[in-house]
Amino acid sequence: MTRNKAVHALRRAYTSSDRIVFDANILVSLFSALEPPGSVIVRNYSAALKLIHNSRATVLLDVLVLSEFVNVCARREYDLAHPPTPGRIRFKDYRQSPAFVPVAQAISRAAQQIASLAVAVDHAFSRWPLNDLLNDYATAQHDINDQCLVHLCQKEGAFLLTNDKDFVSGGITVLTINPKLLASCP
Repeated sequence: MTRNKAVHALRRAYTSSDRIVFDANILVSLFSALEPPGSVIVRNYSAALKLIHNSRATVLLDVLVLSEFVNVCARREYDLAHPPTPGRIRFKDYRQSPAFVPVAQAISRAAQQIASLAVAVDHAFSRWPLNDLLNDYATAQHDINDQCLVHLCQKEGAFLLTNDKDFVSGGITVLTINPKLLASCP
């Protein structure tokens, strides 16, 4: 598989013709309030979002990313509300409890905010090389969602904004502040 090219997200000169897919880890950092507001990650990716927004680049949102955002937020809120202990309420029971309603509402508001900044795209999964995706996954070297994002970026001619150091292969350009990813994909 072809190596990705990593570009520092704060050093790129964004343009209105750029198309960018935000990885779920970026959305969780920026929109969930689960990351400390003054953290380096939040500060830097907020600055990148501002650069992208000011350039009028197009942010693309796929259902896979939105679903991952919602699920990660719900799981993290569950872990905060119910730390792992004997007798802990099951996640599914928590999700169906009255205590989850305000959490679900907050996640929904965050997802709506994300959707207002982005253009929804279809990933055209039915036209992807499913056997290749599954064979790559079977090597235990590739995350299936990451592979789907790579294919989406290829199809859309888009960059991927991520903080995931594992995004080293696929032949796309990744935008990041992650020093390990920048070093892995010069």
